Amino acid sequence: MVRFSFFRSDVLHQTPAVHRLYGDSIPSETNICMNDAEGARDAARSSHESISKKINEFEAEIARLSEERDKLITAAKSFEAEKKELRVSLQSEIKEQKLAMEHLNEDQSQIRQNAEVLLKEVADKDATIIELEGKLMLSKKSSEKLKAAILEREDDVRKLQEALDQEHQRKVVENNTLKADLVAAQESSQSLRRDIEKIRNEYNMKEVTIRHLKEQLQTATESVREML
Repeated sequence: MVRFSFFRSDVLHQTPAVHRLYGDSIPSETNICMNDAEGARDAARSSHESISKKINEFEAEIARLSEERDKLITAAKSFEAEKKELRVSLQSEIKEQKLAMEHLNEDQSQIRQNAEVLLKEVADKDATIIELEGKLMLSKKSSEKLKAAILEREDDVRKLQEALDQEHQRKVVENNTLKADLVAAQESSQSLRRDIEKIRNEYNMKEVTIRHLKEQLQTATESVREML
């Protein structure tokens, strides 16, 4: 710590009265005081310069810190603005997501209802398919029975056709025989005419039988065609 004296060295050096009073032989105590005062002055100057330098440094540091503070304030304001915009954006996105979730829930509910309706329709279709399969099975069985009946009818028709052909062949032979007998009878005596008339009657009966067989054959053929 620097101690300051009551005497200023510059005052002592510059005051004529002092020189006139003491001349060049200033008392030693006074010299000591002057030296102390000069030392204190120099120390004060050095301290002042050091303090001024530090003050300048502090002012520069304060200016730098103020600039950084201003930058930080600007950045903070920008951050607050961005945070506010982000908050507004997030609120908007949350609102949109909420609306989207509501729409999604509505869509899911509608899809669930549609799925239930479709499942019911599928179940109804399955029941209809099972019913149709049962009817188809019955139809197949009926068709097989009908085919068997048709084959049986065709066999009957074939047998009737064979019988008719045999009967017709036999009738042709008999007719030829009857015709020959008739010619022979005509060339014979009158007494044979009654036999010839009898033969004609038998022939007519055979013709009726043939027509009857033909009608049966035609009826059977039409029945087979209707079944097919």
